[in-house]
Amino acid sequence: MARKAQRDRTVAAKVFLSFSGSHEFLARQLHQRLESEHIPAYLDHAHIRVGDDIWRELAWSISQCSHLVLLWSRAANRSEWVQRELAFALKCERKGGTPRILPLICDECPLPTGLQGRRYLDSSQGLDGVWDELLGRLTRDIFGITASRASDADWTRGLHGRAQRGHRRLASAHVLIVNDYPETMHLTTAVLRRHGVSISETTTTDEALRILRKQDVDVVISDMRRGGIPDEGQRFLVRAIREGLHRPTIFSVYRFEPERGVPPYAFGIADNHQEIVHLCIDVLERPRYWRTFR
Repeated sequence: MARKAQRDRTVAAKVFLSFSGSHEFLARQLHQRLESEHIPAYLDHAHIRVGDDIWRELAWSISQCSHLVLLWSRAANRSEWVQRELAFALKCERKGGTPRILPLICDECPLPTGLQGRRYLDSSQGLDGVWDELLGRLTRDIFGITASRASDADWTRGLHGRAQRGHRRLASAHVLIVNDYPETMHLTTAVLRRHGVSISETTTTDEALRILRKQDVDVVISDMRRGGIPDEGQRFLVRAIREGLHRPTIFSVYRFEPERGVPPYAFGIADNHQEIVHLCIDVLERPRYWRTFR
């Protein structure tokens, strides 16, 4: 059970931090900043439990992350663990495109052969000088936006304009968000709440069904992978239909594959906050549609 819970957590991690012991303090700083921006990050000491096979856990976690941030230095170049992590990440990247490797240079050590020619960030003077660019890249890739702490308003401006036009309907709406880590949906919920939408959040299918039985819900926004099960979102939707609890459902995924289309019985699917909010507004602007689920 402990291993399953551990694995469930690393499924949700988006960024793997690769570093040598000499730069552990910098890695912990980076981990704290990422988590404060709602970007789940994997820090080996925080995630590997006593008794775990270290390399198996590291390799599995790297394969599940969207990005690997490499703190590169002379010490990292001498580290067997960093070399193994980098080699495995490069193999995964060549095979499937992820994790994307983002190098941060901590001293004058040249980049390794597999990364030569890539642009890097110079963090030799600390994180402050590279943080905004690194955060911008990660938020653009992970959330589909170009937001930093100062730019949340930029990407939401158009959404706020559209939402304002339908404010009366939004203000009476109730949206249920089902997600292992609801903090990753913070930008979506911020826009909806600003316009009066009532938000309920839960992390499990069973609790989501309980809410649907007891509360008046207009739209469901669900992740697809949940509890370590790749299609748990679809299973949840099927259960809701069988129990007569079906509501317009939007799936939130890491990467949308157009060739696979929209899952059966779902209203839509998206891999970024803007599109999720637009889909939600689409439902609420179509009373004939959502009323058929009453």
